[in-house]
Amino acid sequence: MQLASTFNGYHQLTMISSRTLDIFDGKLHSLQMNEKNKYPSEIADRFQLRLPPGLRDRIKVFAEAHGRSMNTEIVRVLEKEFPEPMPLDVRLNELLGLFTALRKVRGHEDAINELTDGLLEAVEGIASGRVPDIDEVTRQRIRESLDEWHLARIEEAQFSIDQIDEKYTPKTINPDLTD
Repeated sequence: MQLASTFNGYHQLTMISSRTLDIFDGKLHSLQMNEKNKYPSEIADRFQLRLPPGLRDRIKVFAEAHGRSMNTEIVRVLEKEFPEPMPLDVRLNELLGLFTALRKVRGHEDAINELTDGLLEAVEGIASGRVPDIDEVTRQRIRESLDEWHLARIEEAQFSIDQIDEKYTPKTINPDLTD
């Protein structure tokens, strides 16, 4: 607690970073809360929950055994079961990265090629409009991501060709430097 100012019986008391009390003549006149300085628990959604007999105790024992609060444990389990939705274009960008990694795996080339070809066909179907029910903004972002991925593959292929050329192209000898 910090007394911020005093003037003719008026006191402003800052209790914590998100609360300020205005006191005049010993009476509370206002309680101001700064929205951006609220604690996460103060802005979180609240939900009252009825638990079957014994479940609360099991949650408490498990949470304590793992060094967590009951709330944290319940939220952790719910987040695992109900993960935050992932935008389609973000997920497809991850898949495009996986295509590249899978193509480099040795030993099961046929199965991996079949898998990556099928996944790539699905992504290209979304980008081209063959897969319905995708809004145009998302389709355009997927199309752009796919184009970037194809350009990166072309650049990788050109780099590989350049390395091979450099390795196997005979070096010319400057006749002025020979004995």
